[in-house]
Amino acid sequence: MSKRQKNRKTILLLAIAMFWVAYVGVVSAEYYFNITSRVDRVIQDRKKDVDFVLEFSANMIIKDNIDSLAERLKHAREFRMVDFYLLQRKDKVVTFYNKQNNPDEFSHAYSDLNQFVEGSDVTFKTIQIYDYHLTVGVNTAKKSLMRVALGEQKYLMLHNLAIVTIFAAVLFFSIYRDAVSFTKLRGLQKTEPEAPLKSVAAGSHAPKVLKESHSNLPAAILFEIKNNTFAPATFESTVVRVDLSHDTQTSLGKSEHLTAILNRYFVAAHELIGRYGGLHYQTIGSELVFHFKGVRKAVEPMGVACVRSFFELAEEIEKTLPTGAGSAFRLKASVASGTVHFTKVEGGFNLSGLPFVSSAQALAQVQTQKQNTLVLSESCKEYVSRICSLESFSDEYAMVSEFAPQDLLFEKNKVEYCTYYRSDLNLMSLLKYMEKLVDEQQDDLYFRIFGDLKHVKAHIICSDLEKSFTHFLEMVYRKSHDKPVDPKVLSAAVSLTQNLIPPGKGSEKLTEILKLYLQFADARVQANAVSVLGEIPSNIRFLKKFIHSDHNRVSADALVVTGKQVVDKELVTRVQSLLRSSDKVHQASGRYVALKLVEHYKQSDMLYYNTNPHLKKLEELLGKAA
Repeated sequence: MSKRQKNRKTILLLAIAMFWVAYVGVVSAEYYFNITSRVDRVIQDRKKDVDFVLEFSANMIIKDNIDSLAERLKHAREFRMVDFYLLQRKDKVVTFYNKQNNPDEFSHAYSDLNQFVEGSDVTFKTIQIYDYHLTVGVNTAKKSLMRVALGEQKYLMLHNLAIVTIFAAVLFFSIYRDAVSFTKLRGLQKTEPEAPLKSVAAGSHAPKVLKESHSNLPAAILFEIKNNTFAPATFESTVVRVDLSHDTQTSLGKSEHLTAILNRYFVAAHELIGRYGGLHYQTIGSELVFHFKGVRKAVEPMGVACVRSFFELAEEIEKTLPTGAGSAFRLKASVASGTVHFTKVEGGFNLSGLPFVSSAQALAQVQTQKQNTLVLSESCKEYVSRICSLESFSDEYAMVSEFAPQDLLFEKNKVEYCTYYRSDLNLMSLLKYMEKLVDEQQDDLYFRIFGDLKHVKAHIICSDLEKSFTHFLEMVYRKSHDKPVDPKVLSAAVSLTQNLIPPGKGSEKLTEILKLYLQFADARVQANAVSVLGEIPSNIRFLKKFIHSDHNRVSADALVVTGKQVVDKELVTRVQSLLRSSDKVHQASGRYVALKLVEHYKQSDMLYYNTNPHLKKLEELLGKAA
């Protein structure tokens, strides 16, 4: 072994050791920060519980309902909202609870009323109502709370440390045995074409859309959990794999624009998957794996249509590739259908089955390509022939030679196929077609398209789509003044705002157009306009006048929209009038508004929920109405 090789080995071993020490330090610091933050949140939540208990207790003392109060305090303790309490009238103990079962242990002198007194182990607050003193407190010993939090986190922390330790140990041992391993690793790095893409997907420069996900679980797993699917379970599904071509991976791997290009691609890809009803399952390097749950006849064409939009996206990216990033951005894809198994594994859940294997085998059939390529099994022909043409290249596999153009479907009025076109460009063409249907008063075809678009939920759109939709709304509005237009057509057009325009993304012009729809006499049109205007970032105070509308639906929607801004006396009075109405439909609208607003603030702003007296009145009205 040469001296140079020995030095190289020593440096690499030291680097591995330093990495392990740094990783342990960072992970430990992160877990410590998370645990302390969690303890602080627990203490703040417990203080809110104390305030809540004191609030209802004060009301019961004022009403001289002391016996019921004692029972409510007992229930609050059983539900762990409080840990101890003491109610006294003058110097006489009315009711109490503490661990020692001795009221003499309460040594508080009532000098600090209506504010929290924080000790090393407990936090409490005392209020005075007439000649009653009520002290309510909770245990807030940080050491014990941190021990509990650490106990919940330790297995996850140890699991992470164990994996990295084992990995570092194996690498350390391998390099120790072979002094030239470093040279070999460098050689592998140069010959592995996918390495740059895999490192970006797994490392610190991963696309932001994946890092900022609200959950660590993939959408496919999260969907089953939210729908209470009991594992093990089986269901029919179509699995789709999409990856960059070999040449694209090679050219991008050498480009300094790699992260920006992939980030743009992944963000748009996830949006397309969601629009077509797919569920993302895995990202392996540059390869996306997702599936469409359902019977093959229904979902396999959706999978192929989604891939077509992927190819359109690739063509758009290719046109804007910067210098040094190559001249082509091409994709390869595969589709396979069959039975998928949803099973519980250590640490979570898993999807498996023949479609995952078959789609991987089909994708491997693509070796060299000069264009975007989609490979399917020969058995797919009978299900996807409506939207594409297939060309066989073996006894088992075929590839798509051509996709059916969207304009051809419009010419033949085959609106049932519109569900297979959901990209921004597709939707813009669809809006122009709907303008034509409104002009020709072909309401039947219009509502068939509308029914399909109600299943689309756009989260990211281009500015051209927003302009196209604004033009569509403006055109429908103007047509209604030129000749009679069914109010259902108008209300449907307005409601599409919630599907095609992401919340908070409407332009000023779109807002002005929607305001025009408030002028129509039809209640459905007005109600839909009120609802969508409430989601657009603009001043919505002008909507408050609609809470007094004679039509219950318009009034209810306006109450919900304005109530999400502020709940005041005027709003509560209007809800009260709806609940007292002799019309059962109006009563139902009042209950709907009260329930919506109470649930909204319970989920989004507990402080406002606990402190706003008008919201409390609304909840009281809801209880009486029930």
